[in-house]
Amino acid sequence: VGGVMQNPGTDFTVASSTLTFTTAPASGLDFWGLIQGDAVDINTPADSSVTSAKIVDGAIVNADINASAAIAGSKLADNAIGLAQMASGTDGNLITYDASGDPAHVATGSSGQVLTSNGAGAAPTFQTSTSAGSFRNLIINGAMQVAQRATSSTTAGYGSLDRFQGVSGGGEEACTHSQHALTSSDTGPWAAGFRNSFHLQNGNQTGGAGSNDYAYIGYTIEAQDIATSGWDYNSASSYLTLSFWVKSSVAGQQYGYLYTADGTSQGFSFSVGNLSADTWSKVTVNIPGHANLTFDNDNGGGLYMYWGPHWGSDYTNSGNTLLTWAAYSSSNRTPDFPTTWWTTNDATFEITGVQLELGDTATDFEHKTYADELRRCQRYFWMYADGGQVTSSSVADGRFLSGAEVDFMVTFPTTMRSTPSIYQVTGDNYFKIMASGYTGYCDGNWTLQYAHRNGTSHYQGPDTSGSTNLPVQVIINNSSARLGYQAEL
Repeated sequence: VGGVMQNPGTDFTVASSTLTFTTAPASGLDFWGLIQGDAVDINTPADSSVTSAKIVDGAIVNADINASAAIAGSKLADNAIGLAQMASGTDGNLITYDASGDPAHVATGSSGQVLTSNGAGAAPTFQTSTSAGSFRNLIINGAMQVAQRATSSTTAGYGSLDRFQGVSGGGEEACTHSQHALTSSDTGPWAAGFRNSFHLQNGNQTGGAGSNDYAYIGYTIEAQDIATSGWDYNSASSYLTLSFWVKSSVAGQQYGYLYTADGTSQGFSFSVGNLSADTWSKVTVNIPGHANLTFDNDNGGGLYMYWGPHWGSDYTNSGNTLLTWAAYSSSNRTPDFPTTWWTTNDATFEITGVQLELGDTATDFEHKTYADELRRCQRYFWMYADGGQVTSSSVADGRFLSGAEVDFMVTFPTTMRSTPSIYQVTGDNYFKIMASGYTGYCDGNWTLQYAHRNGTSHYQGPDTSGSTNLPVQVIINNSSARLGYQAEL
């Protein structure tokens, strides 16, 4: 009071809200007082007036943050979110973004599946394929790029495109199989990167459709390539998937089938489709395993594949069940075929983009370079000398083993499937034998000797004798001359 501190209990007392002085203060003195234990009014701090230094570390806890509060990403320090902050997820889930840019999880896959991109704007997915990388396609030359023998043939079997056969029989005129160049008007395959097809053209079957008539395209895979593919072929829940493009000039239902030779032969038919005329269709076939399937781990034929525009009634059965393995019967390969394709002169049937892969999902075709496909084809066929490509060129260096026999050796560019046989197109003077002071000719009927999977020797007698051990050059002398080696299935 008046600047003098008063002693509680001596100079004054307090009862409730009443202050009583022991001695009345002089009139006119100023005084102030503070009652301890009463609430003290504290003004609300002004906006932006409280600094972080005024907040005790750890004072703000989870309950102090409103559940609806949105914390901007810019307020989070780099690397501030660790694994501990991402707890309680589902084991196996991956994070992607949806169309709105919001995070979302990728549906959990199954054991053995691989994560596959579906392009911009679509979430990735897990697919059942353990070989989704390079060389997942078990088919060689499925884009129909390589045709070492010729681009067209009427010979039943191999004759045009490598690894694929064109076969027909029973009719009046053989079908022609060829490598057919596609154009931008081939809607579907062209946009998918295919530039060639295997083209089968009917002859003129003036006798109508006989029960033993047939026309088909065939392909054979080595048994060891199936046995070691990763396909659990004795399990009905394990799959291979076949996909291909197909077109027919004649509308109608077409079929194909698979055949196995090892163990007890099994057959499996599938629909190629009820095709519209002159329209490309993409076909996918899931092939399950079966307890009765056998594939030996060797270089023999394992899985035989056939696409047919026509099989006569000797080979088909109206009771045939599609997409089911059963004991193979030559008279029950597929359901019955319509005869329209076979009885239409010059009808065509073609396929391309053939792919066979592990899993139950058809992936995009695995395109390879021409060089890659050629190298793989050469395991089964190698065209060594082709007069259609170049004439008057050296085939090999050789020598006269005797005065009447010329020999030369060749090393193959890759190990062949088995010891090959010779492939040759022969004719008078198709090959020239040249040496210093010597010129002779032979027709090209070379005989292999000491052949093995990596090379062979050849011999033949030219039209003019030479000196023993005389070094010679063997030269192509005709554009029709051919010399190759085949170890096909």
